[in-house]
Amino acid sequence: ASALNVNAKYLDNSLNIDFNAIANGEKKVMVAAYKQIFYTVSAELPNNPSDLFDNSVTFDELTRKGVSNTAPPVMVSNVAYGRTVYVKLETSSKSKDVQTAFKALIKGQGVEASGQYKDIFEDSTFTAVVLGGDAKEHNKVVTKDFDEIRNIIKDNAELSSKNPAYPISYTSSFLKDNSTAAVHNNTDYIETTTTEYSSAKMTLDHTGAYVAQFDVSWDEFTYDQNGKEVLTHKTWEGNGRDRTAHFNTVIPLPANSKNVKVVARECTGLAWEWWRTIINEQNVPLTNEMKVSIGGTTLYPSANISH
Repeated sequence: ASALNVNAKYLDNSLNIDFNAIANGEKKVMVAAYKQIFYTVSAELPNNPSDLFDNSVTFDELTRKGVSNTAPPVMVSNVAYGRTVYVKLETSSKSKDVQTAFKALIKGQGVEASGQYKDIFEDSTFTAVVLGGDAKEHNKVVTKDFDEIRNIIKDNAELSSKNPAYPISYTSSFLKDNSTAAVHNNTDYIETTTTEYSSAKMTLDHTGAYVAQFDVSWDEFTYDQNGKEVLTHKTWEGNGRDRTAHFNTVIPLPANSKNVKVVARECTGLAWEWWRTIINEQNVPLTNEMKVSIGGTTLYPSANISH
């Protein structure tokens, strides 16, 4: 099992992904994985689950170890060996075409020769890290020429004594019926799609025939050196203050804001319900312009959020 566990920390350190720079909009990064399978090793599935256990193993012992109908035992039935080349494409370009340019580069569509994305590529660097094969030859390469990355992918693409294989994925099967439980990769990278805004603002607009209060809060996210998200809670300084019509103000929100919450209340004048909530919106989408509008009368208030 230990041979199948990837050293994710090693990979992150090798690729040097700057999560703070990404969150702040200073850099854009795409990671591609090229997997080359040299061979696979498969285990013969048993006719009965008990075939894999010694006679001394009891059902009670398996139960104590967590085996049940909802958590049945599995076996590794197939392991693929080869090598994986991880490529980081990084740029400081602010162009909206970065993702398109990088995808075209990866697919080998001749975009370098055409000069279509020349400005983007001039502000870009490419890093390759090889797991498996003769990794020492190309342990880590940083370059501005993507052809060097292509050569790394092409070189040592065949199994040999000097180019050994590395376990890159495996399949696990349920013992109860030999059905596939899951296919695991040594390292899974999740593509995160982000929309970048140079600025964001929320407008509060009160035209109602009553006294109102607003509460606005949000979280600002950054990343620590291990890539873990760090949230800092923020609140608007005008929260909870009485506002009479016509009240209008703009709250600037940084691009790294999330979990935006808006609450609006009206003063009814009723002894049994002095304040009535007319807006309680969680996770308001962060866009360039958001507007929170309240109006109407005490008995018939109106409320709307547009973005």
